Amino acid sequence: MIKTRIRSALLAMVLAASLTAARAADEQVTLNFVNSELEATLKAVTLITGKSFVIDPKLKGTVNIVSTQPVARNLVLPIVQSALRQQGITLVDTGTVVKVLAEAEAKQHGGRVVTAGSAIGTGDKLVTQVYPLSNESANQLAQVLRPLIGPNSVIAAYQDGNTLVISDYAENLARIN
Repeated sequence: MIKTRIRSALLAMVLAASLTAARAADEQVTLNFVNSELEATLKAVTLITGKSFVIDPKLKGTVNIVSTQPVARNLVLPIVQSALRQQGITLVDTGTVVKVLAEAEAKQHGGRVVTAGSAIGTGDKLVTQVYPLSNESANQLAQVLRPLIGPNSVIAAYQDGNTLVISDYAENLARIN
Protein backbone atom coordinates (compact mmCIF):
# COMPACT_ATOMS: atom_id res chain seq x y z
CA MET A 1 0.00 0.00 0.00
CA ILE A 2 2.77 2.45 0.94
CA LYS A 3 4.79 1.40 -2.14
CA THR A 4 1.78 2.08 -4.33
CA ARG A 5 1.30 5.57 -2.85
CA ILE A 6 4.98 6.38 -3.22
CA ARG A 7 4.92 5.14 -6.82
CA SER A 8 1.79 7.20 -7.53
CA ALA A 9 3.33 10.31 -5.97
CA LEU A 10 6.52 9.82 -7.99
CA LEU A 11 4.47 9.37 -11.14
CA ALA A 12 2.64 12.62 -10.44
CA MET A 13 5.95 14.46 -9.93
CA VAL A 14 7.46 13.03 -13.11
CA LEU A 15 4.33 13.94 -15.03
CA ALA A 16 4.40 17.46 -13.59
CA ALA A 17 8.02 17.90 -14.68
CA SER A 18 7.30 16.62 -18.17
CA LEU A 19 4.20 18.79 -18.32
CA THR A 20 6.28 21.97 -18.14
CA ALA A 21 8.30 20.82 -21.13
CA ALA A 22 5.16 19.70 -22.96
CA ARG A 23 3.45 23.08 -22.51
CA ALA A 24 6.50 24.84 -23.85
CA ALA A 25 6.66 22.49 -26.84
CA ASP A 26 3.27 21.85 -28.42
CA GLU A 27 0.67 21.46 -25.66
CA GLN A 28 0.69 17.66 -25.81
CA VAL A 29 1.32 15.09 -23.08
CA THR A 30 1.84 11.36 -22.95
CA LEU A 31 -0.32 9.62 -20.37
CA ASN A 32 1.10 6.68 -18.43
CA PHE A 33 -1.06 5.84 -15.44
CA VAL A 34 -0.56 2.16 -14.65
CA ASN A 35 -2.19 1.06 -11.39
CA SER A 36 -2.08 4.68 -10.30
CA GLU A 37 -4.11 5.61 -7.24
CA LEU A 38 -7.21 7.66 -8.07
CA GLU A 39 -6.07 10.67 -6.01
CA ALA A 40 -2.55 10.69 -7.48
CA THR A 41 -3.95 10.44 -11.00
CA LEU A 42 -6.28 13.37 -10.45
CA LYS A 43 -3.45 15.45 -8.93
CA ALA A 44 -1.50 14.93 -12.15
CA VAL A 45 -4.59 15.74 -14.24
CA THR A 46 -4.98 18.97 -12.22
CA LEU A 47 -1.48 19.99 -13.29
CA ILE A 48 -2.25 19.19 -16.92
CA THR A 49 -5.72 20.72 -17.20
CA GLY A 50 -5.69 23.44 -14.56
CA LYS A 51 -9.01 22.06 -13.24
CA SER A 52 -9.62 21.57 -9.52
CA PHE A 53 -11.14 18.28 -8.40
CA VAL A 54 -13.27 17.48 -5.36
CA ILE A 55 -13.19 13.73 -4.77
CA ASP A 56 -15.88 11.84 -2.90
CA PRO A 57 -13.94 10.32 0.01
CA LYS A 58 -15.72 6.99 -0.46
CA LEU A 59 -14.10 6.52 -3.86
CA LYS A 60 -10.92 4.48 -3.98
CA GLY A 61 -9.16 2.48 -6.62
CA THR A 62 -6.56 2.59 -9.31
CA VAL A 63 -6.54 4.03 -12.79
CA ASN A 64 -4.95 2.57 -15.92
CA ILE A 65 -4.49 4.90 -18.87
CA VAL A 66 -1.68 4.51 -21.37
CA SER A 67 -1.22 6.59 -24.50
CA THR A 68 1.46 5.40 -26.88
CA GLN A 69 1.57 8.80 -28.55
CA PRO A 70 1.22 12.28 -27.11
CA VAL A 71 -2.32 13.64 -26.89
CA ALA A 72 -3.52 17.23 -26.87
CA ARG A 73 -3.93 18.68 -23.40
CA ASN A 74 -7.60 19.42 -24.04
CA LEU A 75 -8.22 15.68 -24.59
CA VAL A 76 -6.80 14.62 -21.22
CA LEU A 77 -9.98 15.26 -19.22
CA PRO A 78 -12.25 13.34 -21.65
CA ILE A 79 -9.77 10.44 -21.65
CA VAL A 80 -9.72 10.34 -17.85
CA GLN A 81 -13.50 10.65 -17.81
CA SER A 82 -13.82 7.60 -20.07
CA ALA A 83 -11.43 5.57 -17.93
CA LEU A 84 -13.29 6.44 -14.74
CA ARG A 85 -16.68 5.69 -16.31
CA GLN A 86 -15.59 2.07 -16.73
CA GLN A 87 -15.27 1.95 -12.94
CA GLY A 88 -18.65 3.53 -12.23
CA ILE A 89 -17.10 6.91 -11.46
CA THR A 90 -18.10 10.10 -13.21
CA LEU A 91 -16.97 13.71 -13.34
CA VAL A 92 -19.42 16.58 -12.94
CA ASP A 93 -17.90 19.88 -14.03
CA THR A 94 -19.64 22.74 -12.22
CA GLY A 95 -17.52 25.39 -13.88
CA THR A 96 -15.45 26.11 -10.78
CA VAL A 97 -14.58 22.56 -9.72
CA VAL A 98 -14.94 19.08 -11.10
CA LYS A 99 -16.76 16.76 -8.71
CA VAL A 100 -15.58 13.14 -8.77
CA LEU A 101 -18.58 11.00 -7.81
CA ALA A 102 -20.01 7.53 -8.00
CA GLU A 103 -22.13 7.33 -11.14
CA ALA A 104 -25.26 6.50 -9.14
CA GLU A 105 -24.98 9.74 -7.13
CA ALA A 106 -23.89 12.12 -9.88
CA LYS A 107 -27.35 13.08 -11.16
CA GLN A 108 -28.03 14.78 -7.81
CA HIS A 109 -24.97 17.04 -8.05
CA GLY A 110 -25.62 19.28 -11.01
CA GLY A 111 -24.71 18.91 -14.60
CA ARG A 112 -26.06 20.40 -17.77
CA VAL A 113 -29.81 20.56 -18.48
CA VAL A 114 -30.84 21.04 -22.11
CA THR A 115 -34.04 20.94 -24.09
CA ALA A 116 -34.66 18.72 -27.10
CA GLY A 117 -33.01 20.12 -30.20
CA SER A 118 -30.17 21.73 -28.23
CA ALA A 119 -26.62 20.60 -28.76
CA ILE A 120 -25.84 18.08 -26.03
CA GLY A 121 -22.29 17.31 -27.02
CA THR A 122 -20.75 13.89 -26.98
CA GLY A 123 -18.70 11.72 -24.70
CA ASP A 124 -18.88 10.74 -21.08
CA LYS A 125 -20.50 13.87 -19.63
CA LEU A 126 -23.72 13.51 -17.70
CA VAL A 127 -26.51 15.56 -19.22
CA THR A 128 -30.20 15.95 -18.41
CA GLN A 129 -32.36 16.46 -21.46
CA VAL A 130 -35.99 17.63 -21.43
CA TYR A 131 -38.24 16.45 -24.27
CA PRO A 132 -41.61 18.22 -24.62
CA LEU A 133 -43.82 15.83 -26.63
CA SER A 134 -46.80 16.54 -28.82
CA ASN A 135 -47.52 13.35 -30.77
CA GLU A 136 -46.60 10.65 -28.25
CA SER A 137 -47.48 9.87 -24.66
CA ALA A 138 -44.58 10.61 -22.29
CA ASN A 139 -45.50 7.56 -20.16
CA GLN A 140 -45.52 5.20 -23.14
CA LEU A 141 -42.31 6.60 -24.61
CA ALA A 142 -40.57 6.30 -21.23
CA GLN A 143 -41.35 2.58 -21.21
CA VAL A 144 -39.99 2.17 -24.74
CA LEU A 145 -36.78 4.10 -24.02
CA ARG A 146 -36.04 2.68 -20.55
CA PRO A 147 -34.01 -0.29 -21.91
CA LEU A 148 -31.87 2.11 -23.95
CA ILE A 149 -30.55 4.17 -21.04
CA GLY A 150 -27.81 3.20 -18.61
CA PRO A 151 -28.47 1.31 -15.38
CA ASN A 152 -27.76 4.38 -13.21
CA SER A 153 -29.49 6.79 -15.57
CA VAL A 154 -32.94 8.24 -14.99
CA ILE A 155 -35.96 8.57 -17.24
CA ALA A 156 -39.08 10.29 -15.96
CA ALA A 157 -42.39 11.13 -17.59
CA TYR A 158 -44.25 14.25 -16.52
CA GLN A 159 -47.77 13.43 -17.59
CA ASP A 160 -49.40 16.85 -17.08
CA GLY A 161 -46.99 18.55 -19.46
CA ASN A 162 -46.49 15.44 -21.61
CA THR A 163 -42.74 15.86 -21.12
CA LEU A 164 -39.95 13.33 -20.85
CA VAL A 165 -36.81 13.98 -18.79
CA ILE A 166 -33.74 11.78 -19.24
CA SER A 167 -30.44 12.02 -17.33
CA ASP A 168 -27.73 9.98 -19.01
CA TYR A 169 -24.35 10.30 -20.69
CA ALA A 170 -24.21 12.67 -23.67
CA GLU A 171 -23.15 9.93 -26.08
CA ASN A 172 -26.16 7.82 -25.11
CA LEU A 173 -28.59 10.75 -25.38
CA ALA A 174 -27.19 11.54 -28.85
CA ARG A 175 -27.84 7.92 -29.85
CA ILE A 176 -31.42 8.07 -28.54
CA ASN A 177 -32.16 11.37 -30.33
